[in-house]
Amino acid sequence: MGEYQFTTYREACARIDAIGKGLLSLNARSGDKILIYCETRPEWLLTAFAAFRHGLTLVTLYSTLGDEAVKHGINESQVKIIVTSQELTAKLEVCFYFTFLNLIILKYFRKH
Repeated sequence: MGEYQFTTYREACARIDAIGKGLLSLNARSGDKILIYCETRPEWLLTAFAAFRHGLTLVTLYSTLGDEAVKHGINESQVKIIVTSQELTAKLEVCFYFTFLNLIILKYFRKH
């Protein structure tokens, strides 16, 4: 797991702002659905706060789900954007027949 790293409110706010700008650059608009498909970690929460700040609807899938469950969750939720970690991108390859998706792999979603 590693040593705990403290984050100030100012640093967290700056990261939330950056994530929000990234979502908006993909034409995310209030009411759009985005999926966070990631292991539980601080960046997950920062992404959720960025989504809330811009009125986006948050959908989540457990990172431990099988391929069919992931496909079903994406299909049923009709998300526009998926935010994930590098570790889970291979699992998403089975879902890339969805042409309406934008995929964001946040570089700080890597394992530490």
